[in-house]
Amino acid sequence: MNDQICRHGVVKNITEKVVEVTVLSESACGSCHAKGSCSAAEKQEKSFLVDRPSWPIDIGDHVEIRMESSLGYQAITIAYLLPVVLLVGGLFLFSGIGLDDGLSALLSLGIAAVYFAVVWLFRKQLQRKFTLSIERSMND
Repeated sequence: MNDQICRHGVVKNITEKVVEVTVLSESACGSCHAKGSCSAAEKQEKSFLVDRPSWPIDIGDHVEIRMESSLGYQAITIAYLLPVVLLVGGLFLFSGIGLDDGLSALLSLGIAAVYFAVVWLFRKQLQRKFTLSIERSMND
């Protein structure tokens, strides 16, 4: 069986082709007993668009959204790891060839901006690759 990332959510909106599912995301300290007196504890609602399933679904239904773990790791690499490597690598490269520190930082940020522009240009292909599936929640 494939490892999957699974999140419980609630259907907020339904269109002809997609379903909007809202998932409550808690910080790591969200379950701490002191979270009421701590400003670090936070909860956020995140929305995901998922292809509409073939089975009947209504607004307010509790569902699970799933994605293969390997795709999750690839998404983290694309969104976080590669930009950091490009920033740090560019900074060392430009500093190593003798450029001013401010200019090196600016050029490194430029490399990151170009990277994110390329990711944006290929967003349709990435959306096809990083698909989410929806299932009825087993908790109901």
